[in-house]
Amino acid sequence: MCLAWSRLLDEGLVGACEADDDAAISMLLSASLLGRPGFMQDPAPNTLRNTLIGSHCTCPTRLEGFEKPHEPFILRSQAKSASGVALQVLWRPGQEITMMKFLAPDTIMLGTGRVADNVEGAAATACRTSVEVKVDGLADARNIKDNHQLFLSGKWDEPLKAYAELAGLKLAPIVRVAPP
Repeated sequence: MCLAWSRLLDEGLVGACEADDDAAISMLLSASLLGRPGFMQDPAPNTLRNTLIGSHCTCPTRLEGFEKPHEPFILRSQAKSASGVALQVLWRPGQEITMMKFLAPDTIMLGTGRVADNVEGAAATACRTSVEVKVDGLADARNIKDNHQLFLSGKWDEPLKAYAELAGLKLAPIVRVAPP
């Protein structure tokens, strides 16, 4: 199933596992507005390096756009069942990313950062594609809001802010602001 979701995302269709409606709407927004798929990921803080590791078994390979070349990937089994096929998509270290998620009914969470590395082994929280990100403005890696935010290749915060304003949506930071 994981390979099928990845393929759908590469073709500009929505393939959100775990029945996450907000993540599916986020993927649809990314595909429609930005012409690229989003990687729905489970966030895990790396408190040692103050980074975020985003992991899942359903990563698209056409991170730069639906007509662009595939990023390198490794065929693996699905992590939880050890059966089927899932992709470990290799993100480019140093690559700018945007993190976003639509939250029904009227909010888009937004953040930016850079890929630090691809994570292997037990530190990868068992999912096949695991990307470590240095999130802009993150004082404490435990302060990322919510689950299943999208990683989008590139810096898309300004176009997404403009869309939110036109659509009458609120913006929220993806990083929790610590109380004073």
